[in-house]
Amino acid sequence: MDWLAWLASWLGCLGWLGCLDGLAGWLAWLAWLAGWFRRFGCLGWLGGWLACCIYDAMNKGVAMATGEWCIFLNAGDTFAADDVLNRIFQVPREADVIYGDVVKNGTVKAAEPPHNSHRMYFCHQSCLTRTACLRTFPYDTSHRMSADFKLYKLLWKKHYRFLQLPFAIANFDTTGVSNTNRSRGLYD
Repeated sequence: MDWLAWLASWLGCLGWLGCLDGLAGWLAWLAWLAGWFRRFGCLGWLGGWLACCIYDAMNKGVAMATGEWCIFLNAGDTFAADDVLNRIFQVPREADVIYGDVVKNGTVKAAEPPHNSHRMYFCHQSCLTRTACLRTFPYDTSHRMSADFKLYKLLWKKHYRFLQLPFAIANFDTTGVSNTNRSRGLYD
């Protein structure tokens, strides 16, 4: 049973990302199985780790985090360079959110300073946020496709410290749900 507990917690941190990369059938079966267990009172703890959306999974990851900073890369995302974290932290950083550019389809998309508009300033994949901030202000899971936008706008309005770095932090996988359903994300 220990392997099942490990698998359930690990999958919970994946949220629904597996549905995007060909694992939809397997995850649907797992969701059905978790529902069956929940309905019949068996392994009730399993349902507690299954995420309702990516932001629920991110909040669960924050709850388990032990470090000072969190960054969330989705299944197809990677760091822009092998030394990106060394470059970020080569000097102490006095900020609550550290962000930089992102690479999309081989093209660098420049991050913007936070401002009052209806678009993201940077991708969540290209920013590191202090774990304490994410615990104080968890992602709002009622916004299934734009909770990151809401969070960073809230932190900006509350005068948290943002630091923009002059280089790319992440390679962004453009086949993800928020990018392929752009209008739905903007509506949310």
